[in-house]
Amino acid sequence: MAAGALTVSLLSAGGPANAGTSPDRDLVEKMATTLSLPSPPGAKNQVKVLVFHASAGDEAPYTDAGIAAIEKIGQTGPEAGRFTTVATANPNVFTNGKRLGSFHAVVFLTGGGDVLDPEQEAGLEAYMEAGGGFLGIHDAARTEPYSDWFTGLIGARPAANSPTAVQRATVEVGDRLHPATKNLPLEWKRPDKWL
Repeated sequence: MAAGALTVSLLSAGGPANAGTSPDRDLVEKMATTLSLPSPPGAKNQVKVLVFHASAGDEAPYTDAGIAAIEKIGQTGPEAGRFTTVATANPNVFTNGKRLGSFHAVVFLTGGGDVLDPEQEAGLEAYMEAGGGFLGIHDAARTEPYSDWFTGLIGARPAANSPTAVQRATVEVGDRLHPATKNLPLEWKRPDKWL
């Protein structure tokens, strides 16, 4: 059976500076980004996504909003693109190959830090090698800082001296044709952690 694709739309709730506030609906719609994640071959049932949200420190205030947004995305849109979610902060999920294999994609919605022991990281690596999908959100780029394998998975890391405080910046939108940016203004002022 051919591998399928899971379509995930990411919606911003205004970033950490606006945690706990309701985002402007028009802005949320403008910020929808479509991303295709590969799903393991042979998927017969409804698509399932694991949202892993452990953190080496205090859980970020936007975690609950992020989980809720991912759940809402999975319940809306075209029927063929819908998915169910299971959220956990328990890293032992990565040591149960059968359970982990029931998910088509894993979303890291973490506050960063060293959250997986070697056995758990090996389970995630085996899952990825078997064709599982991965999506890292926000400080997922700061997760597993001592792991060469995880660095390879995410592709790059923020510099050690990158800012951690919220800063206001102006984003200049260059690609006005891409579906993710076509409805954004030419200049978009936004408070966020700019890495």
